[in-house]
Amino acid sequence: MRASVRLGLILALLGLAGCGFRPLYGEDSALGTVNTSRVRVATIQDLPDPTGRSISTARAGQQLHNFLLDRITPRGTSDAPLYVLQVTLTETKSTTIGIRSDESATRGTLILTASYYLGRTDGGGTILSSSSQAYVSYNILRNEFATLSAESDARRRAARELSETIAIDVANAVGAVRMGTMK
Repeated sequence: MRASVRLGLILALLGLAGCGFRPLYGEDSALGTVNTSRVRVATIQDLPDPTGRSISTARAGQQLHNFLLDRITPRGTSDAPLYVLQVTLTETKSTTIGIRSDESATRGTLILTASYYLGRTDGGGTILSSSSQAYVSYNILRNEFATLSAESDARRRAARELSETIAIDVANAVGAVRMGTMK
């Protein structure tokens, strides 16, 4: 019976290998097999929301830019990049998640929205245009410094989450262009 279990496992693994299955992370992932060193990550633009509900922060843009550099070009950008990634970032905060008995908030939500475009540096047009949001929550404490620290950590977590989503989208788009499935 053990031999039949082993044979079944081997056949299942061979079936996965033949179906085009690729792990999301690791060396055989989209980021591991596609050379994204020819992508230049432009400075992140922070745009305020015209409704007045959004607070734009340069720090979130810096963090997202650094996370993207680490994910997309870990060995550095090429001297002659073929693509440029442009990202616009908007931040929105809400503090109405949890309410204490004295009617003060106990939880806040931070929403980072990134609109991003991947285009050719030779003027060949946009090959990727998308947006993504990261929702993170943080504690609102009675100590203002602790609240600011928790909010700062939430901003960093949101930027990291966005960088992972954007990096995978960019790797897939660059891979599609190189394979000829996208122009």
